[in-house]
Amino acid sequence: RIDSWQKQAPNYQDRDLDKLQTVMLKVFMEEDPQYELAKDNRMFANVQGRNLKYSSELRRGLAISLALVGNYNDLLINCSEDKRKNFVAEVLHNVFANISWKRIATLDSVLPFFAEAAPDVFLSEVENLADNKKVIKK
Repeated sequence: RIDSWQKQAPNYQDRDLDKLQTVMLKVFMEEDPQYELAKDNRMFANVQGRNLKYSSELRRGLAISLALVGNYNDLLINCSEDKRKNFVAEVLHNVFANISWKRIATLDSVLPFFAEAAPDVFLSEVENLADNKKVIKK
């Protein structure tokens, strides 16, 4: 992955990061419809057609891409400095804004990649969640 990123990153421009951010937000903002069911009935979600619109593979691939941008943004030589340096923080801030427990549960498998992409930003967002009594019940 890193080899591919090293070869492709110099080709990206600001508009490419804008498109990537739009796709990431669309995918990461989705809540798994299985969580609309009672806990005992969630195992039947697929049978009832309550599936995620976007696959777990796409979700994982985008999360890995977020981590690559966060850790190797210096390779984005054709992007403005502000765009490449703030990209991950903007994505994470938007994903965590007005987040529900359903979205947190949906994002469970990609949260480690979010933490890898920007540890300080991720921890700040998690700390904000800990203060939100609507999302985290103490």
